[in-house]
Amino acid sequence: MLLLRRSFTESIPRAASVRCRLIAVALMSCAARLPTAYAGNDCPSFVHMQGGTVQPTTIIEASGLAASRHTPGFFFTHNDNFDDQRIFALTEAGELRGTWTLDIPTSVHDPEDIAVGPGPVSSVSYVYLADIGDNNNVRTDITVYRALEPAISPVGAPVVANLPAESIRLSYPDGPRDAETLMIDTNGDMYVIAKRLTPGKIYRAPFPQSTTSVNVLQHVGQMQWNQIQPTGGDIAADGSAIIVRGYFRIDLWLRPAGTNIGDVLSLVGCSATVVFEPQGEAICFRNDLLDYATVSEGNNPPLNFFDRILPAPTIDGFVQAVLFDATGAVSLAVYDVNEDGLLDGRDVDGLVAMLIEE
Repeated sequence: MLLLRRSFTESIPRAASVRCRLIAVALMSCAARLPTAYAGNDCPSFVHMQGGTVQPTTIIEASGLAASRHTPGFFFTHNDNFDDQRIFALTEAGELRGTWTLDIPTSVHDPEDIAVGPGPVSSVSYVYLADIGDNNNVRTDITVYRALEPAISPVGAPVVANLPAESIRLSYPDGPRDAETLMIDTNGDMYVIAKRLTPGKIYRAPFPQSTTSVNVLQHVGQMQWNQIQPTGGDIAADGSAIIVRGYFRIDLWLRPAGTNIGDVLSLVGCSATVVFEPQGEAICFRNDLLDYATVSEGNNPPLNFFDRILPAPTIDGFVQAVLFDATGAVSLAVYDVNEDGLLDGRDVDGLVAMLIEE
């Protein structure tokens, strides 16, 4: 198939007036999205690429990882330490871009995961620090701290600031549990997965969660992992997939629209690519293509990135961007944005980015 490498000066009007009249973008690709079917029917493959090394010496136990929704390409992480209320922002190269200390009335006990997702204010992104570890199964309640997702600047000195946060206390309906996985659904529901005692047991705190009284979790499912201990997980920003990891295992579940997280995680998932990490506990999705990232605890661990291998395009499945302006005129561009010889979902991302910049 001939790939058209025309410049956008030839295929898309650059005039500001036309850009302002842009009212729709239709994107179609043979590789734009995984099928909305349960895992096991069409499992994707991934290629591993090592990212940068986590450079700050203050990050020694990176137990959780979450991709920024405000600033794509940046990550939040934290230490698995008592009385360490800090969250850190990192670039893909592992460089420190910010340190925020949660402004909370008490000290954290055992922070084990971090997540980014919706919250009380519509269309606003929040960051969640999960103080849910309990190695001895003795805590009568656990706490998740919720704060507005802070802005990350890619330039200048790294930010150092306090971050106001509210406390969401949780308790289990069947006694204390140790957990290291927190996930936030698209509607604000909160999910915790037990690590020890009952590995893979799934609990839910429906939105809106109380910030004044203890929220009793609901038992909603059981992962098919036997005694493998979950250590981290994430829900895709659009809710279409879930990923959970253990020390030596990563599984991905596709989630059809309208299905429950507990029901999906109770099914057998797709085996995803995993690389050895000495104390690998953290994982998150990176973008809407369902690429993901992991990191280990320890001094200066590398960030590990896993990109989904997209199928080659066909004649009927190439990338098209159709721009409709106020006059009804249509401009068609077919473009291999990253010039890798394929027209796929990554070209969709690149095309959209170029259009936004223009």
